[in-house]
Amino acid sequence: MSFAEPTHFTQAALAVDNVLAHVTDDQWSASTPCIQWTVADVTEHLIDVNQSFATKLRPEDGIAWTAHTGSPSGELLAQYRCSTEQLRHALVCATQPGGQLPTSLRIRLALRVADLLIHGWDIATSTGGCLRIDDHLVDEVLVFADSRLAALQRGGQFAAPQPISSDAPAIERLAALSGRTRTSTPAQGE
Repeated sequence: MSFAEPTHFTQAALAVDNVLAHVTDDQWSASTPCIQWTVADVTEHLIDVNQSFATKLRPEDGIAWTAHTGSPSGELLAQYRCSTEQLRHALVCATQPGGQLPTSLRIRLALRVADLLIHGWDIATSTGGCLRIDDHLVDEVLVFADSRLAALQRGGQFAAPQPISSDAPAIERLAALSGRTRTSTPAQGE
């Protein structure tokens, strides 16, 4: 299986779901490594991107896409799960005969998986949680993100990479590649 298939999205989305399921009421307002974003803000971003992506893939489904800024924290996990299911369904419907996605869609999906993992790390770091994800998937995301680093920095998605040991866990290396560290000030970007 090549990188950026619907199963990769499902793996990343479930890992983030597990982190979100353990966020306590008082942690939704905690700051994150994303400048000026709380745990709730990051979660709203994940919901909005999932819904926007699903709507672009399946406009005929009539998904009511609305920004979730200011949603009550008690609703965020349910909204995240709904948006994840909407995108998962849209990706399955977009799969071509033979089980592959078109190349342009795989690239967009790779960006989505990277965004989920990085923001899952943000949330886990901010709440003391643990993002449990297969290192092989994170390694694939690292290769993808590294190959597009200059464009991601120009687009504002990534800040300057931070130094990190090459033997650090894959998710920590991905976070560092995107400009994040556990001990530094928050990284600019989404």
